[in-house]
Amino acid sequence: MNTVFLFLLIFIYFINIIYTINLNYTLLSNTKQKTKRNSSINIWIPSVGTTWNWILNSEDIESDNNVDVLDIDLFDVDAKTINKLKNKGHHIICYFSVGTYEKWRPDASEFLKVDNLVRDKMEEWNENYIDITNPYLKPIMSKRFDLAKEKGCDGIEPDNIDIYLSKKVKKWKIPITVEDQLSYDLWLTTEAHQRGLSIGMKNDIENASKMATYFDFAINEECYDYDECSNYEPFINMNKAVFTAAYGDCCDKKFLDKLEKNTKGKNLSIIIKNEDQELVEDYVKFDPDNYDYDEICNGKKTTTDSTDSSLKNIMKYDLKLENV
Repeated sequence: MNTVFLFLLIFIYFINIIYTINLNYTLLSNTKQKTKRNSSINIWIPSVGTTWNWILNSEDIESDNNVDVLDIDLFDVDAKTINKLKNKGHHIICYFSVGTYEKWRPDASEFLKVDNLVRDKMEEWNENYIDITNPYLKPIMSKRFDLAKEKGCDGIEPDNIDIYLSKKVKKWKIPITVEDQLSYDLWLTTEAHQRGLSIGMKNDIENASKMATYFDFAINEECYDYDECSNYEPFINMNKAVFTAAYGDCCDKKFLDKLEKNTKGKNLSIIIKNEDQELVEDYVKFDPDNYDYDEICNGKKTTTDSTDSSLKNIMKYDLKLENV
């Protein structure tokens, strides 16, 4: 009996090795294809130091935002607004979820037509996980990429590409594995690049080193809070921007000191947003290499667009910023 058990363990071990080799071969093959594709299609890749703002809860976006990139909601902002923003010199990243079902989206009914595609409710958001291994999901997502192209987006922010980490997903009869996630991610990058769109890696910091070659930039929330920002070095080394959002009160010195300590020298494009995580237009640029608490708290480095503003109104009272 012990011999049989040992044999099974050895067999499983070698199967895992073969699977890993096959996955790495797939990644390598896709790298070669991506390199060839990018040489013939002009895909925008934001470089290290590119400035940005993240505005997912506003349809009326000011065109004079003093940043290079505006990250906006694919469905909430129309093509006319996107064109206006691009004419002002902004590159536009369009956000949509690729790992969850949102019942308020115009294509929500398409998800419900597929048996067992929509699964458990998320722990913190009014969304449901979806089975990313279901082949009928891809046509739905392909239409979203088409919409992004039609509206004039330059890049894509694909949210929820880390559902394999969810405790609820891990309890599925057939849970999503990290291999499933990486395979889906590669498909997403292909869909974007075939349309001439760049695509960013949203969070999933555990796989940043593996996927930096395929994604064109990264978007992270709060890597500083867990001292994980160094995981994005592969992106930085390839001169790909890492857009970083921090949530907090800009007169909270403990928060700012921690943000500085864990991001200094890492070349991240950092903005501070309201601590309630409402991604409205107000934001604060944060440069850890030139950090001055008094200047930030007093509002001298706070902006809604191209004007300096009163910082305390953003973070403490959630009011519209006032010019100073």
